[in-house]
Amino acid sequence: MAWLLDRKQSLLARLGHPKTILIGSLSILCALGLNARSVLAGTLYQDWNYAIDSAEDSLGIGQVGNTVYELNAMAIKQTEERIFVALKSNMPWGGTHDPGAYDRHVGYSDLLFNFTGTNLNTANANSSLIGIRFSDNNDSDAPSLGVYGNVNARDKARENDNPQGSLQGYINAVHRYGKTASIGDLAVNDPYFDLNSHIPSLINTGNRIGDVEILSDLTGLGLDFDHFNIGGSYTYGFSFDRALLPDGDFIAHLSLDCNNDHIALLGTVEPEPEPEPVPEPSTALALGALSLLAGVTKIRRRRDCLPNS
Repeated sequence: MAWLLDRKQSLLARLGHPKTILIGSLSILCALGLNARSVLAGTLYQDWNYAIDSAEDSLGIGQVGNTVYELNAMAIKQTEERIFVALKSNMPWGGTHDPGAYDRHVGYSDLLFNFTGTNLNTANANSSLIGIRFSDNNDSDAPSLGVYGNVNARDKARENDNPQGSLQGYINAVHRYGKTASIGDLAVNDPYFDLNSHIPSLINTGNRIGDVEILSDLTGLGLDFDHFNIGGSYTYGFSFDRALLPDGDFIAHLSLDCNNDHIALLGTVEPEPEPEPVPEPSTALALGALSLLAGVTKIRRRRDCLPNS
């Protein structure tokens, strides 16, 4: 993690933001046509990469901000073997009752990763996303919990009582109440998203490639949402095998079934460490013979130095 921190600090020094950490490289920003100053993330803190979202941009029933639909923050941590994801929000793990939803229920959507360097619409059209279904009662078309590759995603906002019609409609609704909308590390009008449609947030098609582990205890992992004083009623987490993600820069985003709030995080998956080379048997035997010869020679020299008895 240290090399990543150094890289981000040097980038931000050139951007004039020495106390902020930029997640991802300039190459991905240029490819997406993004303004580097609009994608400044939070902080790499205790080996976690945090994206902090506005606490006043969720749409509730007759209320905007600090509703049950509020997504406050997301954090991701990489170890040699696992990827850990943590969420801070007002949404209970099992979702919430919504009388306007087609099934009277709204929950967390799937977490979607984009490593392609293209915007979301392009990656989605090419079924190039990686999706994590971690909620067993959301509206995902993934058949079970797990990690999915070659993902095409869709939204089910209208079915879940969202009459806004698009991301721009969501932004307008928040602003009408005098509140400020954001999407974590990205501005709400960032060209990564299509303002004229809802954000695709649920796996539509894909191939299951691995398991996801739901974490009931996050202690001992260094996670500290309280450090950012962001609010949120609940903290949840899950993890999966690091080998299921490619190396490189990514944008990950999470919404709710209803698209009433969104959060995005920019990050980098570091390459797995190279294994230590194992000497071939012939090389090992030669090294052993040299060591033995050196030892015999040393013993002989010591004997030569002994006085005659």
